[in-house]
Amino acid sequence: SEHNQEKLENAFPDFFTMKRRQYMFTFESGGWNTVWATSKLEAIEEALKEYKDRDDLKPRVDSFVVATDDGINSAMSLFY
Repeated sequence: SEHNQEKLENAFPDFFTMKRRQYMFTFESGGWNTVWATSKLEAIEEALKEYKDRDDLKPRVDSFVVATDDGINSAMSLFY
């Protein structure tokens, strides 16, 4: 019911307002990639999980930032 939904939203406001954002990160060996997550910690966890079996691609935990159009365009310019 609406009343129960409102109670849940009041009890857990962050859960209902969390939006997935794109995070950029670099690899220890060079290069970069992005991952979608609701927080920086989640982004780090997802990237570490995604590349756990790749010795050549180790995400730098200290490099995670929310992606911006300028950041993506700058990184992509290396390919042009």
